[in-house]
Amino acid sequence: MGDISFATKEEVGFILADTIELFPETSFLFCSKNPGAYFTWELPFPDNLYLGTTIETNRDHGLSKAPPPINRYCDLSSFKHPHKFLSIEPIIDFDLDTMVRMVGHIRPDIVEVGADNYWNHLPEPSWVKVEALLEALRRFVPRVVEKEGLERLRRG
Repeated sequence: MGDISFATKEEVGFILADTIELFPETSFLFCSKNPGAYFTWELPFPDNLYLGTTIETNRDHGLSKAPPPINRYCDLSSFKHPHKFLSIEPIIDFDLDTMVRMVGHIRPDIVEVGADNYWNHLPEPSWVKVEALLEALRRFVPRVVEKEGLERLRRG
């Protein structure tokens, strides 16, 4: 468990050949806050592997050392792979139309949406805005998962 972008090309190749490709009926997930790494390895990824990233918001709040959300969006949306995963956790205040458009360009099979479960006092959106995002995503994302922590936002 960890950000796959820190793995070398050789390590990723080993994971692909010695685990993922041996179990074609099992789904696997690579997730990174630096999905540009998927390009640098120049490896073929099997169909039973989801490639994913975290995009907490469309805005650059400058809250982490990760590449800005727009960079993560550009990298994952432009990477050609049939199965993608998106984590919107911890959800941070966003612009609804922009966020929906970004997710639409990524075309993920699965989106998980969650709140700040570590009490980092992040600039969270209102429940009304989160609910509007969830409703919009359900129109075109096959599987939208509401994580447990969203209940706190729902209660206000």
